[in-house]
Amino acid sequence: HVVFQALDPKVPATLSKTVLTGLLRKELKYRGLVISDDLEMKAVADHWGVPEAAVLSLEAGADVVLVCKTRDLVLGSIEAIAKAIESKRLDARGSAAADSRIADARTRFLRKQCPADPADVTRVVGCSLHRDVAAEVALWVNYITPVVGAREAAVAIDPEAAENQLIFPNEETLSQVKTFR
Repeated sequence: HVVFQALDPKVPATLSKTVLTGLLRKELKYRGLVISDDLEMKAVADHWGVPEAAVLSLEAGADVVLVCKTRDLVLGSIEAIAKAIESKRLDARGSAAADSRIADARTRFLRKQCPADPADVTRVVGCSLHRDVAAEVALWVNYITPVVGAREAAVAIDPEAAENQLIFPNEETLSQVKTFR
């Protein structure tokens, strides 16, 4: 949640009508989805509160707001948005435009869901690779700790041990393992 001092020094871009509607939609003619970052992040949550930030972000021009962790904050945000729509604080035209952009994105990026052929499922699900990965994960499941701030997905295994490992998933192998003390 970045504040662009030259554009809107009072609020982060996520909550700024100047940035989301003025710059993105009007000046740059951006027609795609605008999705907020997680509104539970400290910079927003501590200053505006998550439910209010959800309404502010939609007012500013976001199509979708993310509230990713806390069920009560998700429900509170839904309630705040519903109240903002009822009170006309949120414009129905903006909501209709957002609905249209969301529908366009679904059509463009999501394939029509069709039932899987059971024969295909049994050839893939439970194959030897899946069983091997499941067995390996089962051995380590009680020792995995997320590493915050890693550039790639990474986990530290058994942080109480004298030596720990970082696992960096990559495309060529299941993982690269680096040992450190």
